[in-house]
Amino acid sequence: MKENLNQWYLSAMYTHVHSHYGKAVVRDNGKKYQLISYNTLVAQCNHDGSELEVYNTQSLTTLRHLTDFIKQYSKRTYISCNDDIRKLEK
Repeated sequence: MKENLNQWYLSAMYTHVHSHYGKAVVRDNGKKYQLISYNTLVAQCNHDGSELEVYNTQSLTTLRHLTDFIKQYSKRTYISCNDDIRKLEK
């Protein structure tokens, strides 16, 4: 995937991995930031970070992507474990 103005790779800032190896993408659809993990929409939040929707927490890798996404784009910065993230799933 080539990065563009509306889509970029998620940075690995808050997890133990050095990179997400291009498997996690953030897309800006004009209203919300969306997290795409392995080509699947797993979460989105509005631009000010006040509303967060989580749709998919199936794999540990996706949870790692979600941890970084939530801490970088949402106001819900306190996520202590994977179970906290799973509780957010719709």
